[in-house]
Amino acid sequence: MDGPPAAHRFASTAAPTGWPPWPPYASRVLDSVKTEVHGDVVITYGRYVGRFKDAAPGRRTFTVWYERVYAKRDGKWQYLSHRTVDGPNYEKD
Repeated sequence: MDGPPAAHRFASTAAPTGWPPWPPYASRVLDSVKTEVHGDVVITYGRYVGRFKDAAPGRRTFTVWYERVYAKRDGKWQYLSHRTVDGPNYEKD
């Protein structure tokens, strides 16, 4: 593959290899995902809406705006960084 994988692959919800698993979500939906390709570097940004399986009232559903950075190294795409731009912002239950 010459170009980067599709944007939705870069927006993966799985924890990167070697990281602890994500918190116990009942659901996690990505939306507003955009991708910028700069040669062997890709920046994705967007929002996700998450809902915890077990959480205190007022802390179950939230949104986060984020940016992620990937680089192509030795022919494979590598996840380098995540930055939360805004959030988490909790919704009232």
